[in-house]
Amino acid sequence: MPILVKDFTWEETESAVFIDVPLKGVASNKVDIFSSGQYLKVSYPPYMFEIYLKENINESASKATIAGGLVKFKFEKSEHELWNSLQAAEVEDKKFMAAARQKAVEDSHKKAELLAEQKAKEKREQERFALREQMKKDEEEKRKIEEAKENIRKNAAESLERWKETESERYKTENGLANHEENHSTNHSGAIFSHDDDVHADDEDDEHLNLPKGVKLHDGKKLSVKDDSPKKFSKKVKKKKDVPPPRSTGTIQVTFSHRPFKTPSRESKAPEEEEWLAKIAAAGRTTKTDNSDAVDMEEMNPLWLKDKGSSFYKSGNFVAAINAFTAAIVLDGNIPSYPFISNFRNFCINIIIITSP
Repeated sequence: MPILVKDFTWEETESAVFIDVPLKGVASNKVDIFSSGQYLKVSYPPYMFEIYLKENINESASKATIAGGLVKFKFEKSEHELWNSLQAAEVEDKKFMAAARQKAVEDSHKKAELLAEQKAKEKREQERFALREQMKKDEEEKRKIEEAKENIRKNAAESLERWKETESERYKTENGLANHEENHSTNHSGAIFSHDDDVHADDEDDEHLNLPKGVKLHDGKKLSVKDDSPKKFSKKVKKKKDVPPPRSTGTIQVTFSHRPFKTPSRESKAPEEEEWLAKIAAAGRTTKTDNSDAVDMEEMNPLWLKDKGSSFYKSGNFVAAINAFTAAIVLDGNIPSYPFISNFRNFCINIIIITSP
């Protein structure tokens, strides 16, 4: 049971109440203060101070300090008047105090919940505010980017228009020069040839010159030709470039040298390949090498066929295993692993006989 502290002091004014509670040598970090409404409790084991104030107080304006071995309380009164007594008259009733404690705890929980809700609401408001500010920043950044893109598009369009105008002016200039040259050529031709139907010249001279019909040479030695063509010359037609004929086709004959290996030929590997072929030739002199089913140099090697048969056996392809083991025995009946090959070939044959319908 805690020891109740009775030797406290208090005083009041019309607006406040002051209470001093002795700590009796207990460290300040062990003091626990609980206040809710009119209920006040100070716990610092093995001591405890508990009172129920006579009137209501303003908790938000009240405060408690620990100094000089005392817990000093200053409570602001809700109504400015003298109490003349610190505690309510019902403090001696245990049931009343138990109910007061329970009510104080419940009120404290409600206040804590309200405070938590308020803090959560404030936090949500702050988050919404931060989100709105971020959205504003994003919109502003997006607007700046769109403006920059629009400026780039405008500049590109203006550059294109300027280029078009420049090209148009250049084309007009070149076309004007061409027309001027054509007109000059036409006028020059007109000075030489005149369009008259009648031409006076001597018949003998006409026959001597062998001129076309309707063209006669007069005394001024100038030709007058009847011409129904337009006076202005049309634009010169560009001559088509002569396209060379298609090239003649040919056939290149390619022959490949025989190579017993699948890999490409390399000078660095030539000694090893020659050594391998020499070993195969030496082995072929003592073993049978005319395997008609072989399509590769490896299939002429009994050891390779033995390993291949083992892999077929492990995968369950017993027919292929029998063929590989048989080919190895046919090539070299004196192979050191002949018992192994023979036993496994017989085992595969038995499996096929047993499993066949």
